[in-house]
Amino acid sequence: MSISVKQRKICRPKLKSAAFIRAIPLAWVQQAARLPGKALHVALVIWYQVGVEKSGTIRFSMKLSRQFGVLRHAVSRNLALLEEARLIKVERHRGRLPEVIMLDGFAEPSIVETMYEDLRRDSVRVEALLQAIS
Repeated sequence: MSISVKQRKICRPKLKSAAFIRAIPLAWVQQAARLPGKALHVALVIWYQVGVEKSGTIRFSMKLSRQFGVLRHAVSRNLALLEEARLIKVERHRGRLPEVIMLDGFAEPSIVETMYEDLRRDSVRVEALLQAIS
């Protein structure tokens, strides 16, 4: 028994709310996904808030982060990781929620910065080797 085209119903999930996270640049998400812990969860909270508030600067919502399954101390750690990855800038003030600023020019560290870090690590190894020999 086949169902005619007129009898078919399009099944769409019924959503409790019309809340969506807007499109996120793929490179940004990939960088956040490479970070440990719940950095990607925190990143999604940030993008959701940025979309709702229609602003590149937000006061991070601890209530919203709990809805994403991220506790207060994990938020602090993961905001620091996202900031270190140069995806966001965080301004912290005692007794207030952190202010998160989305960075336009997020990117992998430049070639010069990468080379500098490699040279610095190598020089530390050479110094340790020289001290071991002496």
